[in-house]
Amino acid sequence: MPTDPAAMDKLAAQRKSVLDNVAKDLTRLQGTVAVEDRPKVQAHLEALRAIEGRLNGFGLSCAPAAPAGVTDPQANDSMPMVTKLQFDVLAQALACGSTNVASIQFDRNENSPTRFTWVLPGETRGHHEISHLDEGDGPDGVMRLAAIQKWYAAQLAYFLDRLAAIPEGNGTLLDNTLVLWGTEVAVGSTHSEQGVPFILAGATSKLKGGRFLQFTDNTRHARLLASVANLFGLSSVQKYGTTDTGSGPMAALG
Repeated sequence: MPTDPAAMDKLAAQRKSVLDNVAKDLTRLQGTVAVEDRPKVQAHLEALRAIEGRLNGFGLSCAPAAPAGVTDPQANDSMPMVTKLQFDVLAQALACGSTNVASIQFDRNENSPTRFTWVLPGETRGHHEISHLDEGDGPDGVMRLAAIQKWYAAQLAYFLDRLAAIPEGNGTLLDNTLVLWGTEVAVGSTHSEQGVPFILAGATSKLKGGRFLQFTDNTRHARLLASVANLFGLSSVQKYGTTDTGSGPMAALG
């Protein structure tokens, strides 16, 4: 199997040409067989297209993506489009084997000056300022933060759907990929680091999903990173960084 993007795309085009010709023959055959046999021919035709989709990664090209039509990627209102494009490129890279590990950081997170005008129309304050509203503005600040976090969650859902749509092995790319979503603080207004939430998705053969796990306040997230390394066979990784006095993975994740 070639790994060069151009060679892979050429191979995909050749497969499509062969399968297109077979599909044309099957379509002609449908008009000549008995009525009761036509569903069988149709089922065979659909199976053929399913195989084509699996071979071609559902149309996912491994050639470098063309530059996106974003006039100014640094502009405030470009963030939704740039975010989507970043996730598209990351899904492509994972599917094509260009990388096995990647990370995406949204802007500057809780210190972000970004005005989330696409979820808070007319908003003139940045994310950082909004994160301190609950100190004096009560429910209004909480509502605005919730809207922002809901948008972030929707971006995660988009990425998970992209991975789940790409066949790989006996499942999907999502089944073979662990996605870790987190933030650097638990409460923006106080910068508290106690009870920081993390979401883990995918890696169905290595991780049991559908659970809510709560750990003690003195469990540092470095232990979570060590656990992830262990899940993927790096058993020698018992610590991550220098701030965690403990070592080893979180047993509850197994």
